[in-house]
Amino acid sequence: VGTGTWSVVSGTATITTPGAYNSGVTSLDVPGVATLRWTISNPPCTDSYDEVIITTTSCSYVCGGDGTFVDARDGQTYGYVDIGTQRWMCQNLNYGTYVTAATGQGGAGTQKYCYGNNTANCTTYGGLYEWAEMMDGSATCNGTAPPPDANAQCSPVVQGICPAGWHVPSHYEWTLLEKNVGTNPAAFPYDITTFGWLGTDEGSNLKEAGTTHWTSPNNCTPPGSCNSSLFTALPGGDSWAGAFGVVGKNGDWWSSTEGGAASAWNRNLNFSNATVLRNTNNKLYGFSVRCVQD
Repeated sequence: VGTGTWSVVSGTATITTPGAYNSGVTSLDVPGVATLRWTISNPPCTDSYDEVIITTTSCSYVCGGDGTFVDARDGQTYGYVDIGTQRWMCQNLNYGTYVTAATGQGGAGTQKYCYGNNTANCTTYGGLYEWAEMMDGSATCNGTAPPPDANAQCSPVVQGICPAGWHVPSHYEWTLLEKNVGTNPAAFPYDITTFGWLGTDEGSNLKEAGTTHWTSPNNCTPPGSCNSSLFTALPGGDSWAGAFGVVGKNGDWWSSTEGGAASAWNRNLNFSNATVLRNTNNKLYGFSVRCVQD
């Protein structure tokens, strides 16, 4: 019967076992079209070909597929997603009274900036909060992980500006999320000394798919992996000293953990990167907030 081999004629695809007729296929573009060819070699006979065309369509995921809740303070509804042992909001927080960046925030957990001083951006991307505003008078905290991972949560948790029953994630809670959404959990140690772009595909798996909000090309590795976690991270940009920047290109989120007297730990995702930036930044930056359930 000779031997057979799969090959990709056109499109993007990875054939799991090229020499097996029942091989699996991964890394397909979503949406996209890939043409595969099965070639049988049985000398001296002429090779025969069996072409297979695979068509994929976009998944239409709506944040809140795992459930929703209402913030009793202002009646806003938020979706959430369960990832590992954690339950995360799959939207950026949008609570507080709007103030302009020139006005500044009072640190009392009741005010927000809207990117570009445009309230429509708060509807799309959520509010931007300085660290003290987000913490609402609470002291810095981090978990005690490892082990076990459950100790990534502070005791007691920091509610900060989050709704009742939800809290500001610690640096270690972000770490636990990163360990649960990608293929390289070892790249995210439980420490407060490791900085930089970490992981392999974790950033891709956290970002909302497509270019409706993210700047093109919104790179994802592998192709089609964007938002596989359903976290639906959005690029809300940031504020600094009365100015705004990088909406559509970057999303930044605070943790409840200080990096020093003037800085705190945060996470950054970028339209051109598949990994996660773990860093500390000045507390006066206005960043997005994601809350995690108590």
